[in-house]
Amino acid sequence: APFVTFSLGRLSGPMLLDVGSRGGVQLTTFEGVEFESEPRRASRSVRAREAYEELMGRASGDAKWGPLTLRDPILGLGPPPAQIGQEVLRHYVVTFDQPRRLVRLEGPDLIEMPSRVGSGISYDLGSDAWTVLGFFDVDLDPGLDIRPGDEVVAIDGSSIGELGCGKFTRRAEGVGSVTLTLRRDGRTHDVTVPLQVLVE
Repeated sequence: APFVTFSLGRLSGPMLLDVGSRGGVQLTTFEGVEFESEPRRASRSVRAREAYEELMGRASGDAKWGPLTLRDPILGLGPPPAQIGQEVLRHYVVTFDQPRRLVRLEGPDLIEMPSRVGSGISYDLGSDAWTVLGFFDVDLDPGLDIRPGDEVVAIDGSSIGELGCGKFTRRAEGVGSVTLTLRRDGRTHDVTVPLQVLVE
């Protein structure tokens, strides 16, 4: 598996380059990290078929990974191994030279991660529908007709099957709200949910 050395403040260690992960930078400990914005529940992830709610916060200072730099990166906390996913890797052309055990990254020397934006809703992600599990610590309108157990079958008119997690994450950047088509007791209805900054 391809690893690079990641260092930030007093923290240093190997990081898996996971091109199959839709996430960003995920550590196994926050020990030794100083934060600009304190970690909070902001994402729900799955690793090795085990789901968990991910703490996320913006670190203070530049992180080095190999010869490259992340400016004040947003960090998540999860199970091992520590990893860098598509949220960062999409900025690069990644080439694996397996015979020589090398990884080549073609792209910018420095990137800045935008604020983490989302609906504040926790989902169990299925291939054709996302089941609402609950809500993160955000100010959702109590009048919104959405509750745990509802199934999201479409977002802004695009079915979950054709949209997928990664496309939704990119679509959310710079958008003020999304319209969720919810299925409940065999019937569907639309709810417009404002997107909020989860991590500055």
